[in-house]
Amino acid sequence: ENHLRELAEAEWWTAQLTQHQYNLPAAKIHSSRALELARQLEMPELVASAQNSLGYACLLTGEFSAAILQMEQAQNYYVETGNRALEADCLTAVGGALVFQGRAREAIGLIGQARAICEEIENPWGILFSNGWLAAGLLENGRFAEALTNCLAAVPFAQKLVPTPVSIWNDLWTGKAYRALRQVDQALSAHLAAAKRNEAHPLPAFAEYIAVELTNYYLLLDQMPEAEYWAKEAVR
Repeated sequence: ENHLRELAEAEWWTAQLTQHQYNLPAAKIHSSRALELARQLEMPELVASAQNSLGYACLLTGEFSAAILQMEQAQNYYVETGNRALEADCLTAVGGALVFQGRAREAIGLIGQARAICEEIENPWGILFSNGWLAAGLLENGRFAEALTNCLAAVPFAQKLVPTPVSIWNDLWTGKAYRALRQVDQALSAHLAAAKRNEAHPLPAFAEYIAVELTNYYLLLDQMPEAEYWAKEAVR
């Protein structure tokens, strides 16, 4: 049994690693294996962890209903055990899936709950992560100015962290909010800030997305050398 426990934990760690590498098919496989073993061995904490990992893999591959199912089950465990940080994480992910399903109003309520928890427990990582998804919901709902206000309010939290995915995340949504308000120069500045942060700890998925966004901005501004540079970065 000890061997199986070690195997279950190894599968979960591998799921985490492959997810951060944006190898989502592998993340789904390893999360599913970890979940199966954790259930078999009656390891409730690992069950919830595996459900959380599997939920993210499903969210990022467009399986939104599956993501909601896994995250809600994990959230129940975190509520029962008083792990408020991971409760908020699951709430945020469910909200993100709802945004993709076109259910922005529901999403805004859930993600707002998540952000309130993160503020209460003083979790800057969670504040930034939930804030990005909240901005997504607000933008989808046509509340552009409110989305921008929320993103700008999160900037002090980003400054407390070394460059991380969530600080880049906030820059990206700040840029999207500015663009929705047709403030192109400010949108460009926000995405350039995201590019600079991503240089410290490069994430391929972010790098490609940022490069595409910057290419589009420079094309819009008729700045062709810059557009050409970022277009090459996008396909590197």
